[in-house]
Amino acid sequence: MKIRLRRTIAFSLFLGVLLSITVSTVQPVTDDYLLDNFEWNGCSQLRHLTNTTIVRDLGRIKELQPKTALVIIAGPAKPFSREEGDLLRQFLNSGGTTLIADKLGRGNSLLEQWAVSVRFDNASLEDPLFYSKQPRFPLTYDLVPDPLTLDVEELLLGNPTALVIPEKGSVRPLAWTSPYSFLDKNRNGIKDVDEKQGPFAVLATTNIGQGTLILLSSPEILTNSLLNE
Repeated sequence: MKIRLRRTIAFSLFLGVLLSITVSTVQPVTDDYLLDNFEWNGCSQLRHLTNTTIVRDLGRIKELQPKTALVIIAGPAKPFSREEGDLLRQFLNSGGTTLIADKLGRGNSLLEQWAVSVRFDNASLEDPLFYSKQPRFPLTYDLVPDPLTLDVEELLLGNPTALVIPEKGSVRPLAWTSPYSFLDKNRNGIKDVDEKQGPFAVLATTNIGQGTLILLSSPEILTNSLLNE
């Protein structure tokens, strides 16, 4: 996420608790998005920048003080059960904040359980004009004023998808890709006739109970390789 770290880090405004859905039992830790992974695909820098705790058991979120905690679900490895959804919903209802960063659509099971109308589209989002390194690392400049985007000038996304948000509803988009972006469903790097063209929402928020749900369509934005870009 190309955030001006000299100013602020949008997602470290809260106390952080990273919920690791995929747990590695092999050393060294190399699984994507894990806080104890120091490689390019891990989130050890996020752990260093925030007051984070690794949670292996989802039931432990009952121990958190919801109004001072952020639960991050980065790149979930599988859909969520009804019991897991209920635990997270209770956390949100009590005033907690949850960030779901997903690109494969596995977080959609939670959104369905909670009757939240937005969905993660698992197609690859590319931008042939506004990008860093290559089109699958699009740059986003169209940011909606919000506490989450305060002092954020741009977002550098990594292998993102799009958020599918109905025009009418309670979900508020906070960041959009450029009109030149497109969803590369067959991943051939070319916009085909039947592929949708942008702009697309990549960051959004909505309220659930007393809490806040944040949706981000690029979990790579939290990894060591992009956090300081």
